[in-house]
Amino acid sequence: MTFKPYPWLTFFSFLAFAALLTMGSWQVQRYEWKKALIEQIETHAKTAPQWLESLGI
Repeated sequence: MTFKPYPWLTFFSFLAFAALLTMGSWQVQRYEWKKALIEQIETHAKTAPQWLESLGI
């Protein structure tokens, strides 16, 4: 029994690895965006309410 490398298996392994790295990077970017969004919402929630007339609406 000898070792026979399969080029297609190597190709798909690298392809899967690249896809996983891409998805991991996307998750980190999404986490940072979501964290900033939550911080913005919390900041707006802590400010005093304003009358609509003062906003020009």
